[in-house]
Amino acid sequence: MLIEKIQTGQLIICGDCGSTYGSKVWHSTSKYRRTIWQCNGKFKNPMKCGTPHFTEEQLQSIFMGFINSLIVDRDSIIGAYTDVISSLTDNSALEAEHETLKDECDAVLELMRRMVQENARTAIDQGDYHRRYNVLVERYDMANGRLEEVKATIEIRKSKRQEMGRFIKVLNMRDNLLTEFDEELWLATVHQLKVNSETEFSFVLKDGTDLPWK
Repeated sequence: MLIEKIQTGQLIICGDCGSTYGSKVWHSTSKYRRTIWQCNGKFKNPMKCGTPHFTEEQLQSIFMGFINSLIVDRDSIIGAYTDVISSLTDNSALEAEHETLKDECDAVLELMRRMVQENARTAIDQGDYHRRYNVLVERYDMANGRLEEVKATIEIRKSKRQEMGRFIKVLNMRDNLLTEFDEELWLATVHQLKVNSETEFSFVLKDGTDLPWK
C-alpha cells in the first residue's frame, strides 16, 4: 500500500507548519472506518493549520494529475533538465580547485612534519616554534576546510545529475497518460509532497527540484 511506503520514508509535508502528515483511522469500530492523512501538528499549535486531510485515494489522484501534467509538457521539461544536466556535468573548475587544495594540504603537512623534527633535534625558542607551528595549523585548517566543501559540492552535483537522468528516463518511458495509480512511479520520482491547500501542492522530486502544481 502507498501508506506503508510513505511511512518508511516518502514524506507528505504541511505547507502551514512544516510538520509531516500522518495516517489516522476514523470510525475504527464502525462500518464507516477509513484511513485519512492529516498534518501531525494540526492541533499542537495555538493557530490550527489550515491544510486539509486526504484519503489515500485522493493522494493517488493528486499524484496522477501531477504526473500527467508532466507527460503533457514532457518535451519542454526534458529540454530544461538536459540543460541543467549539462551544466552539472562540467566540474572542471571544481576538480582543478580540488587538486590545488590537496597539494596545499600535503605541502603544509610536510612543513609541519619538518618543523616537529627540527624541534626534536635542536634547541630552538619554544615560543617562536609554537607561533610558527600554529600559523601552519591555521593554514592547513583553512585549505582542508575548503577542500571538504569542494569534495561535497562535486558529490552533490554528481548525485543530482544521476537523479535527473533517472527522472528523464522514467518520463521518456511514459507514452500515455496515467489512468490508474502507479506506486513504483511515485517511489521513483517523488521525495516530498508539500500540501499548501486543498488544491495547491508542491512536489519535490528526487533530484531536489521543487515543482508547484494545482
